Parts: sequence; C-alpha cells; structure tokens
Amino acid sequence: MRPIGRLAHPPFRVPAPEDVSIAATAARLLSAGSNGRGTGVVGSRRGAPDAGSPGRTLEAAVFAVLLDAPLVVATVEPFRDLVRVSAWSMNAPGRPPDGVLARHLGIAERATDGFRPLAASALDALLAGDGPAVAASLRARRRAAKADGPPRFKLLAAKSAGLRPLVLYVDLLPALAAGGEKASAWLGTLERGQAEALLGISIALFI
Repeated sequence: MRPIGRLAHPPFRVPAPEDVSIAATAARLLSAGSNGRGTGVVGSRRGAPDAGSPGRTLEAAVFAVLLDAPLVVATVEPFRDLVRVSAWSMNAPGRPPDGVLARHLGIAERATDGFRPLAASALDALLAGDGPAVAASLRARRRAAKADGPPRFKLLAAKSAGLRPLVLYVDLLPALAAGGEKASAWLGTLERGQAEALLGISIALFI
C-alpha cells in the first residue's frame, strides 16, 4: 500500500505488521469480558465493518497506547467501551471550538511522558500475578491521572461537568488485570519494551 501525497509520515503511515498483530491480540483479550454487543452504527450496511463495535474501539485504544499517541474519537458513542480502559475522564456541557480542540491534541501527546515511569511496576505486578501489587499500581495510576488531567485541560473545561465526554485517560491495566493468567502469559511472550509500551497511558479526545 502506498501512502498518499504528504501522508507518507507518522501518524498516517500504515502501521508496522508487528504492531497490528499486538493491537489485534490485545483487543481480543480486552474484549473477552464484554457482553459481545457493539455500540452500533445507525444505517450501517449488513456485513460492513462496525466502527462502533467494542473490539474496534479497544483496538484503537491499544494502538494509541502502543504508539504513545493521542486517541482522536470522532463521536461520543465509543465512550461506553473506553470506560473499561479508563484511569480518569472529564465531561463537558458541549463541544469546544475546533481551534481549542486542535491545540489540545499536542497537549495530550506531551502528557503521556509523565506516565512512563509507572509502566515497569505495573508490568512486573501482572507478570508475577501479584494481586495486591496490581491493585496498588491501579490506584497510583488513577491518582496520577486525576492530578494531571484538570490543570492540563482547564482551557477545555474548568471542571468536569455536563454529559458530553471530552477527555479520557486510556489505561489498559484494569482490563489486562481482569484478563487474569491468559493476559499475563501473553504479555510474557512480548519483548520487555513492547509489554511496557502497552502499560503506558494515552489520552483520548472526543472531538
């Protein structure tokens, strides 16, 4: 496949096959506990891919975390599936202006750096099957996201209010922990750097 015109660079380049495989496997593991019902797309053709299905939503979330990039969500419907992989989220009464949202994409990308030190301990806890350590890691990550989010996105919304999803900190640890030994065993087959990348935190912006 040839990239089109000026899109021959990240994040528009076709993902590496290895990343595609990791994201697909992780999404299947994360989806294992779901009820199997997609959020659906009104008017979708029979047999056409459902962009709102939990599996596709989770695969996009995995890609964002794996590639250390923001997740841009074009509708609010996927929020219900992303809640399963959320460390913190913010609502707003309405949609902010385009310019404000665009400026915060860069802010969201830079925010992920601060969460990298939390990945190693989370991975060690999962691989060891240490329930109390996993629980402690989950608490630490939620506290970090809750402390980081409000000041970082205060220009989008002064505080979480209203019903429209606006920002969500994507954290795969809760769903991977719920996956038990199967998820831990799969993480153990990956290179250390790949597994730690999956335990970073990305940020979803609902535009």
